[in-house]
Amino acid sequence: MKDDENISVSTEIAKSVAVASWSGFIYQGKVALYRAIQLLIDDKLSYSYSLKVEHLDDFVIFNDKTALSIHQVKSTKSKYRSSYKKALDQAAEVISDHFNIDTLRFFHVSVNIDDFTNHSHNEKTISLFKYHDGKLFVPPDEIDGMLKEIISNYLDNNSIINSPELVSHKFDKLNSLLAQRVNFAHALNQNQNYTQYESTDCSPVLFSEIIDCLTSAVIDIHDKKHLLFRFQSQLVQIIDEFADFYEEENSDELEYELVHLSTCKKVISNLDSRLIERLYISLDPTNFCVESDIGKGSLQKYLNIINKLPLFISNNNLPHYLNAKYDKYIPSCIELNGMSKKVHVNKLDKHLSELRSNTTLLNILFEFDNLIVEINESSFKVSEFSKPKATHNGDCIDDVNNSEFLTLKNNIIKAKNIRFVSVETAKGEIN
Repeated sequence: MKDDENISVSTEIAKSVAVASWSGFIYQGKVALYRAIQLLIDDKLSYSYSLKVEHLDDFVIFNDKTALSIHQVKSTKSKYRSSYKKALDQAAEVISDHFNIDTLRFFHVSVNIDDFTNHSHNEKTISLFKYHDGKLFVPPDEIDGMLKEIISNYLDNNSIINSPELVSHKFDKLNSLLAQRVNFAHALNQNQNYTQYESTDCSPVLFSEIIDCLTSAVIDIHDKKHLLFRFQSQLVQIIDEFADFYEEENSDELEYELVHLSTCKKVISNLDSRLIERLYISLDPTNFCVESDIGKGSLQKYLNIINKLPLFISNNNLPHYLNAKYDKYIPSCIELNGMSKKVHVNKLDKHLSELRSNTTLLNILFEFDNLIVEINESSFKVSEFSKPKATHNGDCIDDVNNSEFLTLKNNIIKAKNIRFVSVETAKGEIN
């Protein structure tokens, strides 16, 4: 809901939209998380603070409605202080009723510039930010390490069990928290006619939520919920890595791929646990259940398929495609060439006999007609290797339209004859 209280902000802030590059936006979000954790270490009372990204500046730290500090983050390559003068002046010119005489203004850079002295303008002072280890700059490819280091420091300062695995788990949770809040703000901006400022003002990241992420525990590395959460986080992180590469190429021809990646990240970041499990299983239906990490190479295969095809549809579902006959297609990262074809098909055939114990895989096979895979030969159906024999009581099927599959006596349902199709074939068939 919009706050009824009138807060005075400049016209530029009220009407602004995020114009930073994708990599720059990711970088400033991680810097914001770093600053929040640094405050939690230094000030025990900061648990009541909040963080707002893309607000009065790149990010702002609040105590109730008072801005404690505003931060501008630059991940540009220039090493000359003169290149940043306009941005420094702009940081000094930001005004708001949220400010008081104690509000601090910070400027973050990602390279070793030739002058790190404070900047004065408009009777305001902008301080170049200093990190906990004394560094005055952090390159984009080092910000993950810096964020993990401050997470580790927080754990040690609060006598919480500390290990590389636990730090990675908390790092993933923090990134997911920030991504979800940013997506919510963008939804308000795009769908509810909120200004950019209003949308971010309504969707703060509370320091108490950051503490929840930092104190969360992993009971078992094979815990299903943890594995699914890690899977979602890793997939989003790989999307960011792809986007960084495309931006560095700086080619207009790659704009289409960036649109794909942006949409894919937004959809995957907001999938609920039920759909995340379906996505995990769909990437390799021969896995049958959630029991281990899906390798980075497999996740990259999935995104490569997404990028080669027309823009997908989701509608509160997995990214998928339709053809003129309304057959559904879903990408899968399994590769069916040579000996691997027989091995994978035999494993899937075995699982089809055991579907009574796996409604997630059953739902995928009922809802989707075609699995898009890496294959160098013509498309084929499972029936070419074995007779489809999966059955299940229909009461166990959730969120699937009953008209999409054959209902037999006593509510017993027979699985569709799944078809494996190459990327090129799918490209020619789908709309």
